[in-house]
Amino acid sequence: MMNPSEELRKLLSDATGVDTSTLTHSDIQKLGINSVVIQGVHNCLSSDDQADISTGFLFLNALLEKNKPGTFGTDFFKYLVGRLEKLLKHESKYVCYQALELFVWLKDNYPNYREIMADYLISDDLGYRRIALYHYYTYAKKGEISPLIHFRQDDYAAEKGMNSDYFYELRDLALEKISSLAGKQFCSTRISEPYDGTVVSWYDWSLFLEWWELEKSNYL
Repeated sequence: MMNPSEELRKLLSDATGVDTSTLTHSDIQKLGINSVVIQGVHNCLSSDDQADISTGFLFLNALLEKNKPGTFGTDFFKYLVGRLEKLLKHESKYVCYQALELFVWLKDNYPNYREIMADYLISDDLGYRRIALYHYYTYAKKGEISPLIHFRQDDYAAEKGMNSDYFYELRDLALEKISSLAGKQFCSTRISEPYDGTVVSWYDWSLFLEWWELEKSNYL
């Protein structure tokens, strides 16, 4: 007996002849949306197994790139809105991160969206914190800068490219967002220091911090 992931992959293979061992979005997009496909995605997302859920997200995201959400029907999206709230608490962090990306997309369906994302912004978990920062504009109030300031000490270092130096990704991203919110250019100078046998760099926050001491009463 096949599991939900295998059933959905077989459905794609039978309909299109695609090799489902290595799937891309363009492969999945060859599949027309009908009740059988929707049920297959539903079955994957309803599973407790990480592989099934990830397959469901893979198909759903690929199909949403090429089709209007209404193609899936109202019932499916009502189910999805409720299911995502549970998947945000799944034991697999990978599933949680996938669910969070769709949670952002469906944000208008969640009255507590801002509260949840604000909690993720200060999470100890890098994945939650990173996604919440990237989508900050979707829940921040106009001129709301103060929640971003704690990122000036964030120590997540990412590589700029293969075998390249590192940079503090979230420090830089937070200051870029602050610059946009304030309508100022604070990302003009970089600082660097030794890091794990190479070098890590980040934007110098001092110009912003000086400005903030003078202007913070005008912002949230």
